[in-house]
Amino acid sequence: MSSSASDSDLFSLLAGLVIGLLGGSVVGLLYSPKSGDALRQDFNSLVQSLPERLNDPNCKTKAFIEKARVSIEDTVDRFKEDKAASKMAKAKAQEMASAGYELN
Repeated sequence: MSSSASDSDLFSLLAGLVIGLLGGSVVGLLYSPKSGDALRQDFNSLVQSLPERLNDPNCKTKAFIEKARVSIEDTVDRFKEDKAASKMAKAKAQEMASAGYELN
């Protein structure tokens, strides 16, 4: 599989996650016990307070996002290494088979 194919797989995964998050949010809002006006007011105040909350030195969101980013990068790197090792093992097995070695 080429690098562009693995990038496409990663993009598909991320797109699926975003679509799932959006769908879950919509379902959560539809089943909310608050009225539409109360939800909009809560949402507006949340959005307006985000910059202030993110700049707060005690904000744990930035640290959480950074940890998640590093974890995702590590997982992607390990996946790529495993994929490369698998390709090398397959090539070695084919080389040995074509040389007349019997593989169990």
